[in-house]
Amino acid sequence: RLGRSMVTLAGVVCGIAFLSSVVASSVIKGGVADENAARNDAARMVALIESETGPMKGKPVAVLVGAEPNDGELRLIAACTKAGAELSSAGNSVLGLKHVADLSTAVTGATAVIVVGPPPATLSTLMTQASRPVVAGLQSPLSGTPGVISIALAYAPKPEEMERASTQAQEEKARGWWVTGIALAVTAIGITNAMLMSVTERFREIGTMKCLGALSSFIRRIFFLESAFMGLLGGIVGAVAGALITVVGYGFSFGFALVFAGTDWTHLTIYSALTVIASVLLATAAAIYPASVASRMRPSAALRSSV
Repeated sequence: RLGRSMVTLAGVVCGIAFLSSVVASSVIKGGVADENAARNDAARMVALIESETGPMKGKPVAVLVGAEPNDGELRLIAACTKAGAELSSAGNSVLGLKHVADLSTAVTGATAVIVVGPPPATLSTLMTQASRPVVAGLQSPLSGTPGVISIALAYAPKPEEMERASTQAQEEKARGWWVTGIALAVTAIGITNAMLMSVTERFREIGTMKCLGALSSFIRRIFFLESAFMGLLGGIVGAVAGALITVVGYGFSFGFALVFAGTDWTHLTIYSALTVIASVLLATAAAIYPASVASRMRPSAALRSSV
């Protein structure tokens, strides 16, 4: 009895682990792609600034903060720090940078000025105090100002690039739904097969219980509860195993730092919980037909069963 239950449980675990792996792979792959694209974009912006100033390592760079920085601006500042620039901020403190009280002190002697948010009205005058008049922002902070090199860091994709990206996204979405559907079908078949075998092999036990006075509703209730418990336990183990294996696999392929930074753990947790719910529902549904057949069997026929 214990061995048979373990085999049934193993079938549920394997099916749910497969489904959980497919779902987790979709979440992690999308997160890794977005995180990698954001990092590459920050590296591109640093390269644009260095094309005018030369390598940033050891050079003073001023950060003028006029508004709350967005994710792209925070990544740019972090990338400049990684490149070795000596950053100082004027305005709101950003990422724990060295803070100076006034704009003039920040700009004086700076190799480049990075503007976060709207540029201050006196920026064009202040740039005359910089060692090199290079100012950068997501938009051109001082576009058209004589004697100032204004760099627009934001990249606007071309229409054909946007169309290509949209087509690829639609193809990836369709492929994801297809793989998820196949995974769900395989999981349902595996769980149904395991539950059918579990119920069919217990016909003689059912006959014995009926001889002792068990009602048909009681027989059905026993199998439904057992199936639901098997689905819950197998679903939890399978969901955790599938997600863990996927995270480790992507970690070795892309690096654990990128995987942990790019993965939306909230969505991954929600999807894992949904796979557990699916496991319980599938396991319970798989027991409906065989449990109904078993509950309607005559005790004499059930006892004569040789399955």
